[in-house]
Amino acid sequence: MNQRLLQISIGITIVVLGGSTLFLMAQNNIAETIILATTTSTENSGILDYIHPIMTEDTGITVNVVAVGTGAALENARGGLADVVIVHARSLEDEFIQEGYGLHRVDLMFNDFIIIGPSSDPANIRGKSNASEVFSLLYLARDNITFFSRGDNSGTHVKELIHWELANIEIKQDNITWAHLNPWYLETGSGMGQTLTVAWIANGYTFSDRGTWLFIKDNLDNKLEMLAEGAPEWMNSYGAILVNPESITSRNINFDAAKRYVQWLISDKGQNLIGNYTMNDFQAFFPDFRNHLHEMSAEELGFWGITQSVSMYTMTSAFKRRKISKNGI
Repeated sequence: MNQRLLQISIGITIVVLGGSTLFLMAQNNIAETIILATTTSTENSGILDYIHPIMTEDTGITVNVVAVGTGAALENARGGLADVVIVHARSLEDEFIQEGYGLHRVDLMFNDFIIIGPSSDPANIRGKSNASEVFSLLYLARDNITFFSRGDNSGTHVKELIHWELANIEIKQDNITWAHLNPWYLETGSGMGQTLTVAWIANGYTFSDRGTWLFIKDNLDNKLEMLAEGAPEWMNSYGAILVNPESITSRNINFDAAKRYVQWLISDKGQNLIGNYTMNDFQAFFPDFRNHLHEMSAEELGFWGITQSVSMYTMTSAFKRRKISKNGI
């Protein structure tokens, strides 16, 4: 009888210990998983699918990506639905940080915005690189064109509205009377890929980030072209921001893993991989972290584990400097 009780006791102990082990394993897995709130232009470009497997192999961190417009991504983070954000609308990013939701923003990468339109180009903007001139010409041709705006408070949408304003053109799409009188300007309320598809179907114009255009253009049967590029004001900067765990009560923010994730992205290896990502033989993004080192305080440099010299920096974390060739690792 005693032997039988001993066997049962041992069995229970094994089950309890086994359960504890499984629980701890589950906790460890949870600790190594983060939620990234980002934009459709980032995801549509394919760069996350390119760098995340390498990042996971290096760090053990798995990233669940939720891609919406910048405004919606930041709202998700405000609601505790993200550990880190990568977005591209500086005014909205600064507001997010000032409200206390975001911490330790870094400049991660950039590309640029371009104007896509029909090959016939009735607005006659082909080859133009002056932003105000391009938007003025689009407005002057409004009786003969349709312009499709994302209309989703994304970084692209915010930037587009700024350029209409700089060209002294009033856009009031939320005003029913204005919208009725200006049928040339339509909002899709969708991401960049969908908006480009709508413009392709309707043979219209749109304001796009270069990455999404490069990713999708081969599916659009060459009916649309990149007509205008190169305006200095069309630089498209992406920032990475950690979500402040003290501002969120709905869930535990995985701050440490989110920090390690961003630290990998701004390491030499992460930045070189960003720079080596191409689509249709064109570089899609340009690494931008090193360009802003001089703007960072000693406190911020210390937070990211960086010591700075005049011409170079060294990551003092576990990430080692590693040269990456043009063809990859």
